[in-house]
Amino acid sequence: MKHGNKRPNATVSIEFVTPEMCRKWLDAPGIVQRPRRKLTVARLKKAMADGAYLFNGESLIFDTAGKMIDGQHRCTACVESGVGFWSVVVRGVENSNLDASATIDTGGARTGADVAVMDGMPLDRTEAGCLAAAARYIVSAELGSPLDVGSNLSGVLSNSDILDALRRHPGLVEALRFVRATRYRRRILGPSGTTALYYWMSKVDEALAASYFDQVSEGMGLTKEHVAYRVRSTLGLLDGSGAPHMTMRAKCAVFIKGWNILRQGRPTPQLLVYRAANNEPYPEIDGLPWKALEIRGTAA
Repeated sequence: MKHGNKRPNATVSIEFVTPEMCRKWLDAPGIVQRPRRKLTVARLKKAMADGAYLFNGESLIFDTAGKMIDGQHRCTACVESGVGFWSVVVRGVENSNLDASATIDTGGARTGADVAVMDGMPLDRTEAGCLAAAARYIVSAELGSPLDVGSNLSGVLSNSDILDALRRHPGLVEALRFVRATRYRRRILGPSGTTALYYWMSKVDEALAASYFDQVSEGMGLTKEHVAYRVRSTLGLLDGSGAPHMTMRAKCAVFIKGWNILRQGRPTPQLLVYRAANNEPYPEIDGLPWKALEIRGTAA
């Protein structure tokens, strides 16, 4: 039966939700929920445990039989963290044929780029997307897993984490604009990875960083013995291949090694590579050790 514009008989309230309440709702017989996403639960659990989970008007929804049809991730995080939270609670939603369940969460999810623009940052849509991605690199280092944006550690980052990073690192905007000023620079490690590394390296030596990035990106006047030439070769910038066999983290490692050689005035090896498979330690940025960037420690 289609209800159209008929006034629903649902009730709405604002309640403090406890772990005991959540456990009861989650254990209720006949509850139908989508597959649980571990990373989503981990992110919410961390926010609740840290006291960073905010009331934002998002609701827990129950059908006419009292079964929860939206809210399992928040409730699971509440049980696992042992911390309650305030929420809008909607009860009495008609869901006999799962019609209501099918329409929940079908709107467009907000991205890191969305919240950057909403925060008033003077960015166009492309810049906002690149900047949000660059912020993930920054936060990965702060969490003790530098440049590992594809790991489970980075997967728990929320839009709030990204926005917090952008506010704490306003220099990322200028770093991004330096990178996007020429099409050659942004090709080094993609706009976001290049932005993060330029942001860090320019803090150590802005003039040397600008010179190094232009040498690697353009290759003008380089001999085959120059470290920037070797970096270009390894990253596939000489032949235009882009080194598709390498992960982004490995490419960043090679770029960092080149920077360290340049900074320290050491001879350039014939082969400039990073061997993660051989348990090679991830290289530090000369002048800016990873430990100096960590602000929250490594997640357990």
